[in-house]
Amino acid sequence: MQRFLTSLLVALMVLFAGAASAQAAPQVGAVTDISWGIPAADVTKTIAILKTNGIRTVRVNMNWREGEQRGKGIMDPWAFARMDGVIDEVRAAGLEVLMPISDGVPYWASADPQKRIVDGREVYNQNYKPTNPQDYADFAAFVARRYAPKGVHLYEVWNEPNLARFWPSGPNPAEYVALLRAAHPAIKAADPEARIILGGLSKSDAKYLDGVYAAGGRPYFDIAAVHPYTGSVDPEWCWNLPGTTTRAPDAFCGLEEVRRVMERNGDSAKKMWLTEFGWSTSTSEYGVSESKQADYLTRSVARLGSYPWVERAYWYAMRNFHVLKDEPANLEANFGVLRTDFSPKPALAALRGAAALTAPGIVPAPEAAPEPAPTPSPGEVVPTAPEPTVEPTPLPETAPVVEPTPAPVTAPTLEPAPAKVRPSKRLRVKFSGLATARTGVEVTARIGGVARKTLRRLTLTDKGTASGKRVQVRNVKRRAWQSVATPSGSSLRRGSFWSPAGSPKHYVGASGQIRFRIRSTGRTSRVHLSADGVGLRAGF
Repeated sequence: MQRFLTSLLVALMVLFAGAASAQAAPQVGAVTDISWGIPAADVTKTIAILKTNGIRTVRVNMNWREGEQRGKGIMDPWAFARMDGVIDEVRAAGLEVLMPISDGVPYWASADPQKRIVDGREVYNQNYKPTNPQDYADFAAFVARRYAPKGVHLYEVWNEPNLARFWPSGPNPAEYVALLRAAHPAIKAADPEARIILGGLSKSDAKYLDGVYAAGGRPYFDIAAVHPYTGSVDPEWCWNLPGTTTRAPDAFCGLEEVRRVMERNGDSAKKMWLTEFGWSTSTSEYGVSESKQADYLTRSVARLGSYPWVERAYWYAMRNFHVLKDEPANLEANFGVLRTDFSPKPALAALRGAAALTAPGIVPAPEAAPEPAPTPSPGEVVPTAPEPTVEPTPLPETAPVVEPTPAPVTAPTLEPAPAKVRPSKRLRVKFSGLATARTGVEVTARIGGVARKTLRRLTLTDKGTASGKRVQVRNVKRRAWQSVATPSGSSLRRGSFWSPAGSPKHYVGASGQIRFRIRSTGRTSRVHLSADGVGLRAGF
C-alpha cells in the first residue's frame, strides 16, 4: 500500500506540474470539522495532518446561534472559549483561516414566522434569515474584532444562500444583499484588513449571482464564491443547458457561466474562490469509488489551472462527517479524504499533490510558526503524539435559553467561563425487547455538587438507529415528566439532540440525579447525556 501511495503521489505531481506549466494552479485548502464540537485530541490530530500534507489554508465555521444564543450582545463564553482554542492551534501551526459566519440564527433574532415556545422549548428553523440584518452584522463585527489580532481576516457571509435549506423563506438575492450590505461595512470597520467573501453558492448558480448584482450587491463583497458540486459526474465533462449556449450549473465547467456574469456586471477584477468542492465515496446514487474520488480531485484542480480567475479551492472535506461514522450509503458521511478513524483514502495523496502546486503569493508567510515536523513518507498520515484520552462530545448545537432580549450593547464582553466538570464515562442505553413497555426504560444519571452549581448546559444526543423513539425527562421544578424533541419540534432521531430552553438546573434533583425515560418500538438504540460538554455516569 505504501508503494502504491508513493507511486500515486509521484504521478499526481507530474500531472499537476504539466497542467500548471501554462497557468499556475489555484491554492488548494480544506474544509474541516475542527469547530464542529469534535474532541480536542481530534482537533490537534487534524491540524497536524493538514500541515503534514501541505495544506496552508482551512475553512473554519463560526456558528452565530452558538455564539450569541442568550440575547443581543450576550456572547456565550463556552462557544468562544472553544473557538479561541481552535483558532490558536490553527494559527500556531502556520495555517490561514477562512471563517464563514453561518449555519445557525439565534431564536431571538430569527424571522421564522412559525417560531414558538412549546413546553419551555424554542421551536423554530435555525437557518431562517434574521429579522434585522444588522443583528447579524453586529455579531460578525464582534467576531472580526476578536480574531483580527490572531491573524483571521477572511469572512464568508452565510453559506449557500441560494438553497432553501439555508434560506428557508425561499432563496432571494435581494434579501441576501440586505445581509451583505449590513455585514460588509461592519466587518471592515472592526478589521480594516478583512476581506468579505460572498456566501458560497451551491453549484454554479449564475442566475442567482446575476440577481445579487441586480439588487446592488457588487460593492459589498470582495471575492465571489461557488460550490461546484457535480454529484458523481466527471469534472471534465462539460455541457450546456438544452437549446442554449449557457453552461449547465451542475457541470464543473459551469464556473465559466458564473465568470461571464461577473464580467457582464463589470466585476472582472474580482477573483473567484471555491469555498467547497468535492465528491463523496458513498455507495449512493451520487457517490463515487475511493479511487475515482482521488482521480476527480486531481483532474478538477488541473482544470482549474485553465481558469486564471479562480484563486483558491477548498476541498470538502478533510474528514468524513464524524457524527455519521462512515455510513456507506450516506452521501453526506463520506466526502472526506480521511475516514472518521483518520485512516487515509487515496484522495489524501491527491490532495497533497494539489497543495504542493500552490499559486505563489496568495498566502503571506505565517508569523512565529513552530519548527516543522519531520517529513513523513508520501501519503502517510501523521498524528501528534502523545495524545490525551478525550471522551467524544455531543453535537455542538444546543437550544438557546429563553430570556428577555436586552437592549443592544455597543461593546459586548464575554462572561468568565465556569469551572469545568471532570469528564466521566458516556451514558449509553441499549434497548432490548423489554424496553418497548409503556413507560420504557427509566435511567438516572448523577452530577456532582460542584458541577451542579455551575451547570449551564444539559444535552441529550441520539446516537442510535431505532425508529419510533420517545424520550421524557423529569422536570424537577414542575414535578412532571416532559417530552423531549429536537429544536425543530420533531422526535429524536439519529444525530439529533435535545437541550432545555430554560435553566438546566430545573432537571437536576437535590442529590444531583437527572432522570429520563426512553421507549423504542424496536431495534438497538443509544443516547448520550452530557452536562457542560462532558458525559455523566448512569445508574440503572
